[in-house]
Amino acid sequence: MNDSLLIFSEKITPRLLYTARVIFEHVIPCKYRITENQEEFLNHQGPKINYSFCRDLDGIWIYPSRLLFSTDIFEQEVRCALNPLCGVHLFHEVCSDVCYDVFASVFYMVSRYEEYLPHLSDTHGRFLPTESIASRNGFLDKPVVNYWCLQLKDKILERYPGFNIKPTSFSYTATVDVDNTYAYKGKGLLRILGGFINDLRALNLKKMKERFSTVFLGANDPFDTIDYQLRLFEKYGFEVIYFYLFSKYGPYDRNLPIYSPSHQEHIKYVADFAQVGAHPSYRASLDFAEMEHEISALEATIRRQITKSRMHYLRFTLPTTFRQLIELGITDEYSMGYAQQPGFRAGICTPYPFYDLEVEMQTDLMIHPFPLMETTFIDYLKLTPEQAAHSIFPIIDQVKKVNGHLITVWHNRTFSEHQPEWKGWNQLHIEMLEYIKRLL
Repeated sequence: MNDSLLIFSEKITPRLLYTARVIFEHVIPCKYRITENQEEFLNHQGPKINYSFCRDLDGIWIYPSRLLFSTDIFEQEVRCALNPLCGVHLFHEVCSDVCYDVFASVFYMVSRYEEYLPHLSDTHGRFLPTESIASRNGFLDKPVVNYWCLQLKDKILERYPGFNIKPTSFSYTATVDVDNTYAYKGKGLLRILGGFINDLRALNLKKMKERFSTVFLGANDPFDTIDYQLRLFEKYGFEVIYFYLFSKYGPYDRNLPIYSPSHQEHIKYVADFAQVGAHPSYRASLDFAEMEHEISALEATIRRQITKSRMHYLRFTLPTTFRQLIELGITDEYSMGYAQQPGFRAGICTPYPFYDLEVEMQTDLMIHPFPLMETTFIDYLKLTPEQAAHSIFPIIDQVKKVNGHLITVWHNRTFSEHQPEWKGWNQLHIEMLEYIKRLL
């Protein structure tokens, strides 16, 4: 048997090439080719997928919707239907061998096609999960793209049992967003005085004493838990990436100044033990010059190139933000998730390349989607750790079922448990890490 899967299409388009790359290079890796030559397809002595309107050809027949043969962006008629493996699939086609256009389904989700269409945004200009097809159809909590690819894999192996599709394994990366390196330390005279005035107005004598002890008497800053964090991740043997907000001060950008010696020393220290990525500011999401300045300043601080990023507030616009990140040398992007809800924003739990839908071009920027962030449960859903656990562990199980890559987001300040709403989250975090370790 020929060791390469041959896909026949009457027209090879950038969208089809990209979708095949996502499926057959990242989710179910195998050798594959795409051809427009019907005679080559007929003569191929190996596994075949017939992605055309011609039913009479040999191979697994997937009846194509028009999505991958279009170059326009417009509201799609997405026919959803029940799927026995993951609950639902898109672009339902009764006549094809797999009952739906799996290529169009994958493309629609991972390209974030719906985010290019007119939609409601929240107060920060972010695409709302309630606007998504996943939320409206009840599958936000499932990595449906992975499930669809696994169904296709089963269909291929059922028809061509000797074909080699590489197995994938469950993996995990911890990530920490550092929006507030310290609670009191290193913030400059004006911010320190302003903090004392606010404490006095609120008659918060405990906080005033704590601030004074930290700033003037050298007491440990409440948010300074980095040694605890690094020991914890080392104990479980997990990779961790720290994303630092390194920007000018603003209403939504409240970390230490870029040129604060204590801030710089802290980041240099962390960079000796873990990977460090950029956390471009709220302002930078709409200001390329600011984004460039922040990334350059962070590179100068740790004296190495920054290739990873996650946007502060998860505030990005497709495709503009990702184009700018590419221009600044970012190769891996970690913003693909929702602040307001847990789940799989792009329907996938495998890193995949970004597709620029406006210019119909695949890129080498790798998108690393995450389904879980602790502030989603604390700030948006107002859940206790005990309540949040009922959502967190089933989502981890979903990633394990498809042998995907799990990414979680925690915030530096939460580890301090300094606020009442942060109490108990360290224990849940440890239980989560222990659970993940058992699954690996």
